[in-house]
Amino acid sequence: MRSQLWPYFGQLLTWDKYAAEQIKTAGYYLDQKFDITLNPVAFVNWTPTETPYISYLMVVDLYRQLNWQPGMTVNGVKCDILIGWTGKADADRTYAGFSVTYDSLYKKWAYAAVLKPQRDWADDNLVQHEVSHLYDALDHYSGDPNFNADCIMTNRKINGTVTIYDRGTYITVQAGTDVTYITNNYCNTCTQTITSNKSRFGTWFYSFPPPDYNVPCGGGGGLVPRPK
Repeated sequence: MRSQLWPYFGQLLTWDKYAAEQIKTAGYYLDQKFDITLNPVAFVNWTPTETPYISYLMVVDLYRQLNWQPGMTVNGVKCDILIGWTGKADADRTYAGFSVTYDSLYKKWAYAAVLKPQRDWADDNLVQHEVSHLYDALDHYSGDPNFNADCIMTNRKINGTVTIYDRGTYITVQAGTDVTYITNNYCNTCTQTITSNKSRFGTWFYSFPPPDYNVPCGGGGGLVPRPK
């Protein structure tokens, strides 16, 4: 992935510039809704070494390789969240992203996510979705009261082809794509959850987790279908 140039709305960007653009766009929506700022402060190279490439294990590999600790100082700035980008196909081929808040296996706060880039128009939503997990927003699967809501956390898929307008470009999105990739909105439940947790960084998470903490990880959006 590092050696490739990634298409971004008519441009070809290096991986770090591509990631920065997607984080910037995701940050715009989080700032507008919750006053949460995403500020990329450092980019380093990382190669997953855990095989098979299972989503959770890649997150563990990421934070262990980098000796990551939420709140550590990088380039003179305190960093709260770690996001890894990889071109490796996960073994379960289910998730385009996966995040871990508290890793109960290793008894460690992680606040880390691994993303597998999908499309230029989709990856800002993927960032927004995974960062929302780090504020304890949950996925909405079939049977969940918010499954049919206009919410970036729903697992629902669109039934037909739709056209969206993203960063100055009209894009045709194929049927079967997760709603995650075409909305930046939240249901009331997710709004309340993120709002109640938006000030967590720099405060309570540096201590041991409360006994009832039970949101260790969350899967991201599904893979984006390719045009037929």
